[in-house]
Amino acid sequence: MKFKYLISTMVLLACCSSVATTSVETDDLMRKQIVGTWRGSYKWQDQTHSDSWIRASSQDRYTAHGSVTGAIDYVFPNREERLTYKASWDIESGYLLVEITESSGGYLTPGIQTKDKILSLSDTTMEVQAEDGSIIILRKQK
Repeated sequence: MKFKYLISTMVLLACCSSVATTSVETDDLMRKQIVGTWRGSYKWQDQTHSDSWIRASSQDRYTAHGSVTGAIDYVFPNREERLTYKASWDIESGYLLVEITESSGGYLTPGIQTKDKILSLSDTTMEVQAEDGSIIILRKQK
């Protein structure tokens, strides 16, 4: 009986360590794939004017040493705004973690952290699910 329990425990540990290794290997691969410049466009309904939409486009440059710089152009119903930022980034358990370190103001104040789930990542396309549930598709620039 003890032997049966020991075997079951060893199998469970082997499975768990295999999953952890795969996750680490996948994160390492994604860290390499994300390096470069990515562009995206988004649209969502304005919370203050239900008949209006807010659009945004972004360009983000991820470096191999864990920093990212970017610019986001917002188009509101009555004005346009450009925000620039610098941040640190990492990938952990399939999530893209970003912490803003500097910004030109507005919605991206230093210290803000995001945790977006990476749904897919290739050499040309990245699809993430933001914390609010929205899906963002980015294209890598050559």
